[in-house]
Amino acid sequence: MEFRELRITGCWEGVPAIREDARGGFFELAQFTEGFPTRDFRPVQLHGLVTHTGVLRGFHYSVGSRSQSKYVTCTAGRVLDLVLDVRVGSPTYGQWDSVLLDDRVRRSVYVPHGVAHAVLSLADNSTILFASSLPSASVTEVAVDALDPALGIDLNTLGIAEPLAEPIRSERDAEAPTLAELAQAGRLPLYDTSS
Repeated sequence: MEFRELRITGCWEGVPAIREDARGGFFELAQFTEGFPTRDFRPVQLHGLVTHTGVLRGFHYSVGSRSQSKYVTCTAGRVLDLVLDVRVGSPTYGQWDSVLLDDRVRRSVYVPHGVAHAVLSLADNSTILFASSLPSASVTEVAVDALDPALGIDLNTLGIAEPLAEPIRSERDAEAPTLAELAQAGRLPLYDTSS
């Protein structure tokens, strides 16, 4: 497994070496000890998500002492994984990055606590696995408007084969505040300078 840091401080993309033969392929999804880009990540829950073409979930981040880190991969289909730095004081605050996750190259993304995460499905029945540092039920999550023009994210320029008219979002995500509104309300996490 090779890791490269994304443009967002503390976020990493993992690219596995796939060994293939006549039977299929074998690859390492992650080794959370040796070689992983951070020693702080201790997964306690593995959960999955199946989603349809054009569905945009997020941006979401967790807050407080119950803040969650994630390691995300796509086991079937194709998704655009997006990270947005919402940590006040971070050198990459307000910036975002994206990685195409699919069932061919089998990349993964590590999202540290305090970074907002979104997934845009590019194929029906795309299946995403999340290894999380805390159980989802114990986390307080905050949504950020992923389509806020101030973020400068044009989903149609990020490696999508066919233009996307309007993504399908939950009511919560469609009504989410902007990053500026969350900052003004004091609802953003602080960047941890000790790591």
